[in-house]
Amino acid sequence: MIRFARESDIEHIMDFIRKYWWRKEVLLGKDRDFFEYEHLFEEGVTYVISENDEGEIDAILGYIPYGRKHRDISTVMWRVSNTENLALGVKLLLFLRNNADVRILLSPGTKKRETEVICTYLGYYFGKMTHWYRLNKKEKYVIAKVENPIIPNNYVGKVEFEKLESWEQLERQFDFNKYYERNPKPLKESWYIKRRYFHHPVYKYEVFGIKEGLEIKTIFVFRQIFANGSSMLKFIDCIGDMEKISKAMPMIDQLLDKYGAEYVDCYETGIADCIFQKAGWIKTEGSGNIIPNYFEPFEQKNIEIYYITSDSEIVLFRGDGDQDRPN
Repeated sequence: MIRFARESDIEHIMDFIRKYWWRKEVLLGKDRDFFEYEHLFEEGVTYVISENDEGEIDAILGYIPYGRKHRDISTVMWRVSNTENLALGVKLLLFLRNNADVRILLSPGTKKRETEVICTYLGYYFGKMTHWYRLNKKEKYVIAKVENPIIPNNYVGKVEFEKLESWEQLERQFDFNKYYERNPKPLKESWYIKRRYFHHPVYKYEVFGIKEGLEIKTIFVFRQIFANGSSMLKFIDCIGDMEKISKAMPMIDQLLDKYGAEYVDCYETGIADCIFQKAGWIKTEGSGNIIPNYFEPFEQKNIEIYYITSDSEIVLFRGDGDQDRPN
C-alpha cells in the first residue's frame, strides 16, 4: 500500500534510512530533531511510503515543498529496499504527483541510469547540472587540484551588495510580491527561505543581497567548507533577478579574500552560460582542474549531478532538494 506518511511513521522511516540508505550514518536516520526540521511541516510529514503485506516499509520518497500556495516540490531520499525494483520507486513518484496538488515536480541528485529510465516512462525532462568555479589567487591549492590556474578578469562596473545578518533585514528590503509576480520556477515562498537559510539547525549560511537604492534585487546564499587545513565557498542558491549574477564578481572576490578560500563553485541549470562567464566563472568540465563537491567525507574528484523535472524552464541550484544536506 502506498500512502502519505504520518507523524507516527517517523521512527519507522528513520529505521528504513539506517538500513537501506547508501551512507549508513546519514543524519536523517540518526537525529529526530533534524528529521523534523527537514520533513515535519504544518501539512504533516513530507514522505510517501510503501508498506508490504507485513506492514513494513519497503520504499520511501521524501519531498520538500517550496510553498503553500505555489505547489512546487522537490523530491529527496528516494529509496526502495530492493534497489532493482525501479517500478515501485516510480509508483511513489506517481502517487506524489497525483495526490499532492503539485505544480512543478523536481528532483536534483538522481543517478544517471535511473534518471533516463524514469523520464522515459513519465515524459519528464532530465539533464546534467552545470558545474562552475572561480579561483582565488593562491600559491597552493589543497582542496582543489589545479592544473590550469586561470582567473578571468573581464568585469567592468560596480555593484552594491550587503550582508544580511537576519531574516528581518531581508524581509524589509526584498519585495517578495514582485518576486512572486515574476513567477520563477520553482517559486520559493518567503517562509521557505526563512526556514531553509536563516533557521537551519546545522549549517550556517552567509546571505548577501545585491542592491539598487534601498531595495535588494537578488539574494545570494553561500556556505564556507573546510578541508585539508583550507577552505572553499559553495554558492548554494540565488533568488530574484538572475541577471545580477553577471554583476557579482566584486562580491565574489571580496568573499574569497575575506575567508581565504581557495575557490567558489556553483551547480546550476537554467541560467544562460554568458551570465556566469561575464562574472568570471569557468566550467569545471573541460578545465583540466578538479573542483571537489563531496566533503562529508571529503573526496577530491569532480562530480556530475543529474536532475529530473516536470517543467523544462526550471532553474536549479545546489540548495535545491537535499544537495546541501548534512550527511
